[in-house]
Amino acid sequence: ADSFLFVLGSISSTSSNSRLGFVWWDTTTGVAANPGAGGISWSFSGGWTLANLLTHSDHIRCSDGRWFASGTTITNPNNRISHFTYAATNLQTNYFTARNAERMNPVTINGVKGMISCSAYAGASPYTGYFIKNTTFSTIPNAHVINASSAYVEFFLRNGSSSFVANIEADYARGASLNGNLLYLPVSNMFFTAEPVVPCYGVTPFLLDPNHSKYGVYKAAFWKDYGWDGSAWVLNHTGSKTVNSSNEIISVIDNMGLSFANGVSGTSFVANEWFIVAIGAGVFKDNGLTYNYSFTYSLYPTKQISLTGNVPQTPLGPLVDEPVTFSPLVPDLTSTGFSSSAPQTTIIQNKGMVVSKPNTTGNNSVLVADQLIPASTVFDFRFKFLNLNANGSSIDQKFGLATGTGTYTYGVHFRYNRLSGVLAVYNNNTLLETVVNPSLDDVFKIERNGSNAVVAYQNGVALHAAVTSSSQFVILADAYTNSIAWGWWDMKLTYTENRRVMRVGSAVGNTGSYSPKFSSLTYSSLPGDAKVLIGSGSPITAVLEYTSAGVAVTGTGKVKVCPGAGWLIFHDSEADNPVSGNVTAHFILNNL
Repeated sequence: ADSFLFVLGSISSTSSNSRLGFVWWDTTTGVAANPGAGGISWSFSGGWTLANLLTHSDHIRCSDGRWFASGTTITNPNNRISHFTYAATNLQTNYFTARNAERMNPVTINGVKGMISCSAYAGASPYTGYFIKNTTFSTIPNAHVINASSAYVEFFLRNGSSSFVANIEADYARGASLNGNLLYLPVSNMFFTAEPVVPCYGVTPFLLDPNHSKYGVYKAAFWKDYGWDGSAWVLNHTGSKTVNSSNEIISVIDNMGLSFANGVSGTSFVANEWFIVAIGAGVFKDNGLTYNYSFTYSLYPTKQISLTGNVPQTPLGPLVDEPVTFSPLVPDLTSTGFSSSAPQTTIIQNKGMVVSKPNTTGNNSVLVADQLIPASTVFDFRFKFLNLNANGSSIDQKFGLATGTGTYTYGVHFRYNRLSGVLAVYNNNTLLETVVNPSLDDVFKIERNGSNAVVAYQNGVALHAAVTSSSQFVILADAYTNSIAWGWWDMKLTYTENRRVMRVGSAVGNTGSYSPKFSSLTYSSLPGDAKVLIGSGSPITAVLEYTSAGVAVTGTGKVKVCPGAGWLIFHDSEADNPVSGNVTAHFILNNL
């Protein structure tokens, strides 16, 4: 029989917005059962109305005849989860206390049915999610509090220890904690999750440590077992075969070969032992070898670009409407704590448009344009705001000119106050003018003329009296730590580029930085995915400098990497020699 629970839209508590009316019905009898007012104590903002229906209706979930009702919403946290069976007369009698203001989603993992936790409140405590099998719920004591040591939890999705914490289950993790679990995909053995801190969706494989008490129960979900049937290796067969010094070819695993040296102890592999190994072109790690490795990944399409050409012997010179591009002031920013908000900074850009969402402040949140405006030269810098959104914070977003050689002081620049919604022009910390009725369609400009007069404009109208400065300028963008991303677009700079620049890629075929979908080179030196060779025969490997625009190349044999622009900048004294090597370019899927 199919059983249904209907929560009535017309009966509510007389003292609150709680939804108390309900009716049971099944297909066997066709008769409604237990209509009453002992229902689910939901205190929604605005109540159970038609407008709120879609927001709240999926907070009741069912698996194997047991219903689960969460009391939380995206704006109102509540850790109580009621659970009950068909024809219950009061839906609030049995409950447990969750960790993350959760609802429960039904899943089946390796044939075991149960419920997986999913945070349903935007500001929930970011503890890792957990799985409880259906047969356990009837044994959970009423009002039990789920925590890292709860005996009723089959497993936590993040479990064990790491380099940063001894007990991941109890850790208040800020990023990728798998606490927003939407569903489990059994064929691919993947959890599909929402990660609100990042923010993004995620797909993560399920895996338990071999020492976990439930490893044997769920092992078949993530490992395939092959056994020897006397003539071949067969999936899920219980047979075995002695393998020793001769190379045994496992045809069902890409013709992988297995062999073991004789031994009885120590680092030898002996009877009744097991080991887990990562396999590529050979065995990467076994019981007798310590193997340390690292890897990097990008959320954007990437391609390795080969470098060809010679060391440029002249500057780029005058450039008209050059797209303004950015790189982080602190390119090698890392998070060393498992609980740190991750990622620390998010940047996406495409040829004159940049979006920044840092989870950090100070120098760590600052972007510096790759272009460098020489001293005592004319320039014209134009841009538009991507958003002008007052969201209750008193911190200013800053965007404009600065002076310095690595440590920067703002010159003429724009500040947007997120608390007041006021856009203003400053010279360093001196207010020059408040912008009247700014909009996203306005064209803002900062220019310097031949008399070294620097002026900011809105739609061609000067906003303040000229500020005299002959300084070399960089362009800074600081979104500061923010709950929303901040950005600028249609950024174009007409100026003179006095440095010796090699553009990565080729105009023929629009490769590398010439591609309309180019976003950047890798911002950080840590991945080590760039290599520049200078010379022929036995070329030297250049030392790569990931410094901001105001910092000059420190000498010959050094190359400055400007990731946002896709530029390599050489020292003025670098001799004319061939350049080879490769760099990694990142691209966007569409032209934004």
